[in-house]
Amino acid sequence: CAPAAQPARPQAPPPPGAQLATPQAPTAPPAAPAAPAARVAPPVAPATPAPVPSRAGTVTVQLGALDSEAGARSEWDRLSKRVPELIGGRSPQITRFEREGKPTMWRLRLGGFEADAASSFCETVKSRGGACAVLGG
Repeated sequence: CAPAAQPARPQAPPPPGAQLATPQAPTAPPAAPAAPAARVAPPVAPATPAPVPSRAGTVTVQLGALDSEAGARSEWDRLSKRVPELIGGRSPQITRFEREGKPTMWRLRLGGFEADAASSFCETVKSRGGACAVLGG
């Protein structure tokens, strides 16, 4: 048989003038001020190149055949000043052309035209004093 639970004994009141002990939580040293949280940028998806306006024609125009690379570059500079609105960000193709028994030539060409645009381009270049021939198309 289990012993009967004994009633709790009441505690005697403290004597007069005695200080009561109050339990205190342990004190922690003062915390250092929190450093501002570093801002972490969200991950960025790899950049997708912007679509380039299509100049994907297959027709090339020849703007000259010169006796030096420097001459071809000089002709490009001259033409890009005479017809800047037509050149519009295109880059020249300057290529060396070897012919047996003849001096080396340097071709100055511009590619990526549609057939109609190439013809129109050449007519404008010729009207402003340049040479131009449509190749292909």
